[in-house]
Amino acid sequence: MIHLEFGVLERRFTSYFLLVEPGVTIDRADVRRAFQFRREGTLSESDPIRWATMLILNDAYVWDEDNEEIPDTLSELSIGGTKHYAVDHTL
Repeated sequence: MIHLEFGVLERRFTSYFLLVEPGVTIDRADVRRAFQFRREGTLSESDPIRWATMLILNDAYVWDEDNEEIPDTLSELSIGGTKHYAVDHTL
């Protein structure tokens, strides 16, 4: 149904199914929960990076257009990785 590719130089998400309408909403609590899981050691260092990348690339996920913090945080996390976010980062 889907193909995810997390290469060194390219990240790709290919979907072979119809998207839901409306999309699955990602909010601040979801992002904070991901950082909490990372702090607790539930997620590896690369898990939040892959999660953020998948959310950005997958059109099934949406966020409030008036809240630029969410896509900006996801983008920075996807591109820069967790080195830019201390373990106690909060959104």
